[in-house]
Amino acid sequence: IWMVSMALENGGEKSLTTKHYYQKIYSIYTAESVAYFVVGLISFLISWTIGKNVLLASVVTIPFTLLFLFTVNCLVRLKFKLKKLPDTNEVREASPLNEGQYFLGFLPAPTLHMVIFSTDGYLVGTMRDKRDTIWMWILPAFLLIFLPRNYILTDSKGNIVGEYRSRFGLNGQIDILNGNQEKIGTYKQSKQLGKKSASSIINPYGIRQYGGEMRHGSEFVVNQTYDKRQIIHYSCGWMPAYYSKYFPDPNMPFLTFTEGATEDEKRIGYCFCLDYLQKQNH
Repeated sequence: IWMVSMALENGGEKSLTTKHYYQKIYSIYTAESVAYFVVGLISFLISWTIGKNVLLASVVTIPFTLLFLFTVNCLVRLKFKLKKLPDTNEVREASPLNEGQYFLGFLPAPTLHMVIFSTDGYLVGTMRDKRDTIWMWILPAFLLIFLPRNYILTDSKGNIVGEYRSRFGLNGQIDILNGNQEKIGTYKQSKQLGKKSASSIINPYGIRQYGGEMRHGSEFVVNQTYDKRQIIHYSCGWMPAYYSKYFPDPNMPFLTFTEGATEDEKRIGYCFCLDYLQKQNH
């Protein structure tokens, strides 16, 4: 998967549309299905060679067979979705800070690798970990969460427009920086309040300026603390029908910034996404 992911990324995300995105996912599913088939076949041959028992050898391959069939099913369904998506070679220069609504996708990675789309299906930016080496794929997930994190927010051309740094791994504070490496706030990670989860942003003067609330697993909001003005709303599992032309998956996450939200407030919003979505699809 690491080799496939690197090859896809080297192909460039600058001209990525939702069709290119689903083609990338299709390539990854194809690699997975081949891997499951080969591993299953090798397991069968080794088991049969050792025990000379076809039934026992078949039992050993059941997990790989089920994974192979599941992946093939995903391939067929994805192929059907790809046929419905429009073809285009148009290349746009865009930023994840310019518009008010975005769709979010995820690419395979040991940590969060989020791709950000405009509502008409064009890539406007990405959020990914700067620690992009093969060792990140080899290390167990429980070790990765203890390592310092350094994520970058980029536009469609790969220019860095925001950065998120944490020295304490999973449960540490996250410093939020703009594209000029100026600190705009510190993210205090989730605390459980009854059945809800709350996080906050402390500005450079030490004042709690924004508060986030995870309403349930597929929705969160961010409000200003002094006037309760909502600046960010994230939801998953519901999509207006007129977006289905570009986004065939109705469960694709949808991020909305309130009209008037500043670029720094949008950078702050992506920090909440980083914390809440860091375990998504990778």
